[in-house]
Formats: sequence, C-alpha cells, structure tokens
Amino acid sequence: NSKSPLYHNKSVKEDAWKEISSVMKIPVFELKKKMTTLLASYRREKSRIAKSLITGSGTHKVYVSKWFAFDDFDFMKDKDVPNETSDTITEDVS
Repeated sequence: NSKSPLYHNKSVKEDAWKEISSVMKIPVFELKKKMTTLLASYRREKSRIAKSLITGSGTHKVYVSKWFAFDDFDFMKDKDVPNETSDTITEDVS
C-alpha cells in the first residue's frame, strides 16, 4: 500500500521480503521477479477490461478475465488510478 508510512521504508520492505523468502524457501530475487510478473499480468488484464468497455460494443462483449489470480489482485484495482488535476492558470473573464 503506497499510502502506508512504511511503504517508503526500504529496510522494512527488505525485512518483509526476507521473511517471505524464509517461509516459502525461495530466494528474494526470485520472489521479486515473480511479483513483477504477476503485477504485469494483472495490469494486462485490467487493460483488456478497460478496452472492452470503451469499444462501444454491448455489455455482452465486455472482457471477463480468466486469469487465475485476477480476483486475488483486486485489492490493487485503485493503484494506477491517476490523481485529479487542477488548473493553476486562472482564466480572466472580463
């Protein structure tokens, strides 16, 4: 969770990776590589869904992910939502 104060604490994150590594008996570098792959797959599936919603085709054509971990990664759905922007230039209406 990037909003957590611990998110930016590198030592806490590294300790967490080491703990997961010891429990799963898999080297940290392999775990990080696997996580990168899983996140890329999740983003790909989200993109497919978004594209199917934009096409203008009926609701029966909306892409439904069959990827095994899609529902498990649902907690990440708001991670890549862009922040709201605001204009810094005021428009002079006179």
